[in-house]
Parts: sequence; C-alpha cells; structure tokens
Amino acid sequence: MEDGTAVGYEPPPPIVEYVSASPYPDYVWLAGFWGWHGGWYWNAGHYARPPFRGAAWVSGRWARGARGWVWRGGRWR
Repeated sequence: MEDGTAVGYEPPPPIVEYVSASPYPDYVWLAGFWGWHGGWYWNAGHYARPPFRGAAWVSGRWARGARGWVWRGGRWR
C-alpha cells in the first residue's frame, strides 16, 4: 500500500498476533497492520532481517488528516 493512501473510515483495532521465537538471531518482528483495498484487510506481522547493522524498524500507521485516515508506511532507520 502506498504512502498517502486516504480512507474515509477509521481502521479497526489492531489484531493481537502471536509472536513466535525469531527464526534467526538478528531478525526483528514487523507488526501486522490494517491495509485498504476497497475494504479493510489484515497484513500479518512477520520477521525480517534488517538491511544494515543497527537498523531499527519504525512501524507504519494510520493518521487522521484532512482527507480522512491517511497511511504512513513503515521504514527502516
């Protein structure tokens, strides 16, 4: 889903996900989130390897704005 996607409806509450043990020592958990494609759908969380040493994941979020609820995607920093 692209940054800036705007929806006229508030997203549902996040789904509580079971987070298993990491498959590898350096992997981090990227939490699931609600996406929009004509209706809400859940993108399940998963483990990912950081793109560089010391990278931290900043989760995406829906923010209320002038055009409704606007998606700001997650990113590594």
